[in-house]
Amino acid sequence: AGVSAPVPFNDIMKSVLATIKEIFAWEEIYTDHVVLRAPENADTGVQIRRLEREKEKIWGEVERSWRSASSTRSWPVRVLKGGELSDTSGELVGPGLPEFLGAPETLQPTRLDLAQWLVSDDNPLTARVMVNRLWRLFMGRALVPTLEEFGSGGELPSHPQLLDWLAAEFVDSGWDVKHIVRLIITSSTYRQHSEASREALRIDPENRYFARQSRFRVDAEFIQDFVLKTAGLLQPGLYGEHTAHGSDALGKDINRRSVYLLRKNIDVPPALKAFGARPREKSVIHRPESITPIQALASLNQPLVIDAATALARQIELKAAGDPLGYLYRKILQRDPLPEERKLLKQPYASGEAFWINQARTLLSLREATVRS
Repeated sequence: AGVSAPVPFNDIMKSVLATIKEIFAWEEIYTDHVVLRAPENADTGVQIRRLEREKEKIWGEVERSWRSASSTRSWPVRVLKGGELSDTSGELVGPGLPEFLGAPETLQPTRLDLAQWLVSDDNPLTARVMVNRLWRLFMGRALVPTLEEFGSGGELPSHPQLLDWLAAEFVDSGWDVKHIVRLIITSSTYRQHSEASREALRIDPENRYFARQSRFRVDAEFIQDFVLKTAGLLQPGLYGEHTAHGSDALGKDINRRSVYLLRKNIDVPPALKAFGARPREKSVIHRPESITPIQALASLNQPLVIDAATALARQIELKAAGDPLGYLYRKILQRDPLPEERKLLKQPYASGEAFWINQARTLLSLREATVRS
């Protein structure tokens, strides 16, 4: 007699799980329709069904979120000699906190111990790194230019006392990000003009001392939100599920903020890729800033920009007040058009909505529209 082929493990587990579910289902049916409907259990059954209805109502109103839990099991972890997985002769190691950064010695620390140490008073690094990144977000240049390196391999801070003060203020405010953002954008340093004299450029060409505001192209996600906000199409709602891009979005998910857009690790939407967005397979601390001709071309033909330009063109009839070109310039570039620009973009006599759609597309695709100045 031949030997029968072994049944795959996955098939066995599926059969076992199906049997368990069937047993529980029959037990629930028996309890609900036999035990709780007996005359002596009638009152108890009514109370249980009422509580179940209340539970379902409460459960439907509660916002759910994922949580992580530490496993009670442990596996032996060894130092891999030369990175060889099959070599099990390395030294046994366990979880631990970085003592070289001043972390206390703890027997069998957990992830909670790591989280508590990260925000403890004995570890000023977390707050310093965070406020340094926030400063760069609004100023174009960080107090410590090497965002990814705060150690001996990085640059020294240009304003060490300011960095220390912001970090202390961040901790004292209860790690309130909005408080730090408000401090930065209401400061006189942030509200400076970006134009610089020849003397200022000679003394500080890289603007290390923040004697003026910096000019820099904002990230791809900010550009998409700017386009939608300018046209009045941005949906400002918070929380909820992620949404697809462009025409794939449905209903109320259309035109949500970029933070809610669905992103796959290896897939970058073309509209974001043109402006430097990277795949999420690896962590990127700082995207290199680039301004290329392909960005204007990608923006000009992007469906999102076309929709925004159409919305702006329709607003002209209601809000332009006799100066449609000036309206577009003020909405998109936050300034009035120059005389030579008015002459270049002069409205033909037989123009309609299509003409202003093209003008809005052109302005939304300009470098000036994507550069923070």
